[in-house]
Amino acid sequence: MPTVLEGTLEEIVQQHPELSGKRVRVYVLESEEPAANLRDFLGAWVGSIRVPPTLQASEVKRVFEELLHEKLERTSD
Repeated sequence: MPTVLEGTLEEIVQQHPELSGKRVRVYVLESEEPAANLRDFLGAWVGSIRVPPTLQASEVKRVFEELLHEKLERTSD
């Protein structure tokens, strides 16, 4: 499970020297205010989908991949 750190880049680098040399992913937040909780942090990425129980696993995977692709396209614009 990845570790979630929040703060300015300077604060994170100063407070977590053990990250030196490790791969990281950085999300730049729109707001100066820290997120109150994980749901606020993830925003539009939080949700659920409903699929008919009659779908095979491969069909469920295809539906999920299509939805994820659409979500990624919208957020990259």
